[in-house]
Amino acid sequence: MSFESNQYYKKLCDMQFMQIMNSASNLPFDLEILERNYVSRLYYTAFLHCSNTLGLLNDKVEGESSHNYVINKLDNEYLLTMVHLKKLRKDADYNLKPFGQPFKFKNKNVKVQMLKARLDDILNQDKASLSA
Repeated sequence: MSFESNQYYKKLCDMQFMQIMNSASNLPFDLEILERNYVSRLYYTAFLHCSNTLGLLNDKVEGESSHNYVINKLDNEYLLTMVHLKKLRKDADYNLKPFGQPFKFKNKNVKVQMLKARLDDILNQDKASLSA
């Protein structure tokens, strides 16, 4: 399976989602690690789908990050979702404060199920739906 395919990360996200949902206390590591990793992979899965669906994978970007370039090409609803997922991903990857559910997303406290629902929604969109 190609690394460029959103399915590459989607399968990993699905597996990690199930681990989070079934994680009474049977994990050999802290649940926070899994939640951080899940949020990060979820963002990249959505980003790769948007980039690929909009035909932007090979665009050369000058003056702004490739992530902002792709996000700014999205319809307003998905643009806002991606901005918030990106912020959450940065917190998961770089913020040393405790991290976990509920997550702060669009000024609401949400659980992992809501994030998965947003990802599934994005992955079901075609170019016409995603485009600004």
